[in-house]
Amino acid sequence: MVRLQDLAADLFAIWREVHARNQPDGSLASHWGKMSGLCLRLALVLKLLWWSAEGDDSSPFVVTVPAIKAAITFLNHYAKPMALRVLGAAAIPQADKGVAILAHHIQTEALTRINARIVQRTASLPRLRDVDSLKAALAVLEDTNWLQPDGVRAGGGKGRKSSDYAVNPAVLSGCNKSLSFRNA
Repeated sequence: MVRLQDLAADLFAIWREVHARNQPDGSLASHWGKMSGLCLRLALVLKLLWWSAEGDDSSPFVVTVPAIKAAITFLNHYAKPMALRVLGAAAIPQADKGVAILAHHIQTEALTRINARIVQRTASLPRLRDVDSLKAALAVLEDTNWLQPDGVRAGGGKGRKSSDYAVNPAVLSGCNKSLSFRNA
């Protein structure tokens, strides 16, 4: 059994708590969850390397504060940022992927109006085939002023309005001003 020095154990506990509080969603969460164990194993390897290089007679079976600090530094400044870069799109929650796909479709097709039913049936957009996913993506784009509901009733009679949306002109102009239909 290998133990941690008391101060090293305290430092690890603090880091682990902060690390757990900042755990991302999606597929990156699984990777993130393994980092606590990786931190301890890396600290042990560092301690053993330092012990063997120093050639002293002290016991290598106590993980010290410098070893924990070095492992935490490696994880915080290299392993975590690289995991975010490597997993990239996989780290994005499913709901956000649908929003990004729809927003990209609007911009690449330079659409000034969209109809939810037509998008769902003919656009061949992954993650937006089912009604709930498409509605969720439309709601986010509406909340961020990318879209504005602009439905009409066929023949002016009673019934449901069409699922048409006007696209904010600022979305297509590529300008950096805030998106607002009032300023468009």
